[in-house]
Amino acid sequence: MQQTIQLGQVQPSVLSRVESAVENLKVWWGATSKSFTALCATDKGEVFTHGDVVKAHLALAAVLILIGIGGAL
Repeated sequence: MQQTIQLGQVQPSVLSRVESAVENLKVWWGATSKSFTALCATDKGEVFTHGDVVKAHLALAAVLILIGIGGAL
């Protein structure tokens, strides 16, 4: 199957797609996580971002892995 590109049409480059994805990730990372804030905020006005949620989950996974390794020994 042969694809043709009409004159005047420009396909977005891979680099621009990657840049767009990185920008979207940066915005998402800094955005407020409403559900995690509602569940875990202990002080009035305390706010958690999606980045905080990811870091908390990674820390929990690391602790569970260490517990598993310690139990296997």
